[in-house]
Amino acid sequence: MSDDRTGWQPPPPGFLPPGTPPGMPPAWPPQQPVAAQSGVPRWLVALVLAVLILSYGATVFVTRDIWRAGEPRPVVHATVEIEAPPGTAPDALAQTRKVVESRIGHLGGHDVAVALDGNALKVNATDVTEAQLRGVTAIGRLYIRPVIHTIPAKPDSTYPVRAPAPPQAADSQRIADEKALRQSTQPQIQVLSLQFQATRCGQPDALADHDDPTLPLVTCSDDGKQVYLLDKSIISGDQIKDASARQGGQRGDFVVFVTFDDKAADVWSTFTAANTGARTAFTVDTQVVSAPALLEPITTGRTQIHGQFTADSAKSFAAVVAGGALPLPISVQSVQVDQLAPAFWSASRIAVVGGGVVVIFAVILGVVVMTRWGPRHR
Repeated sequence: MSDDRTGWQPPPPGFLPPGTPPGMPPAWPPQQPVAAQSGVPRWLVALVLAVLILSYGATVFVTRDIWRAGEPRPVVHATVEIEAPPGTAPDALAQTRKVVESRIGHLGGHDVAVALDGNALKVNATDVTEAQLRGVTAIGRLYIRPVIHTIPAKPDSTYPVRAPAPPQAADSQRIADEKALRQSTQPQIQVLSLQFQATRCGQPDALADHDDPTLPLVTCSDDGKQVYLLDKSIISGDQIKDASARQGGQRGDFVVFVTFDDKAADVWSTFTAANTGARTAFTVDTQVVSAPALLEPITTGRTQIHGQFTADSAKSFAAVVAGGALPLPISVQSVQVDQLAPAFWSASRIAVVGGGVVVIFAVILGVVVMTRWGPRHR
């Protein structure tokens, strides 16, 4: 159509004004403006904030016990004497200190410090009881031996204390005599040894930490009620990678879980598969701690040790097994236990409060995003 007053007519489709560079789009008809969409959808921001707030609320509910008043923490200061004979190499003393420190660490102790002062160890640790500390003083030479035969001990030879007697010095001749009697391979001597050992389960064992793992062994249980004839060792304590104690038995008793290295795991798997129904003894310093029956093949590289454990004795036994055997005997000379008041700002409380601060800032930021930079439509 045309304008009657001016005679102007609109340019045809595709018209380009003179001087327009090649490739430019036609200037006619004019482009219609498109309504701009910008910003983050408000519903998405609201959803993220709701999930964040609900998650934090659930965390606070689950961890509500951390705000209760904590129990005082025990702090142990002890002096431990190393029974080192004259001429003992300094490396043996240093290794003994290292093993003691490792055992206390496995007990769950914090701020552990074990200093060597001549033949004495100065021990300081938090969250360790005196009973646990005394429980890790055993030499801790562990062997796993198949059970050949067992008889009850004589009633008057048993003793009521479960903990093994402290190591006693024994001369080389007495040790040799004990080995000849209790580690003989001759069946007649083994029978005599079983009968004789049944009368003295309550006495200190001169063979403790001196038994030969490549020979059979006649020994007592740690409660003094049974006497065992055991075969040679199939696994030793230095083949154990880790040990831990927890309450998990069928009767709610404490159990020690042991993890073997790869070589011992293969040996244990093969042995348990071939000897299902037989009994196997876990001995520490010649005493039988546990002698369970093998109910099925164990191929996981882990096994359980069931004994007459209390909470403290189970943790101490696991620490002894995990920390390794002591190069030299030790004995506790003195123990002082203090009580440390619990700090209010524990790591868990700081984490919860810090999470609350993060949630508050996230909510503020979300509100700002929804009010100022939310999507606008024209």
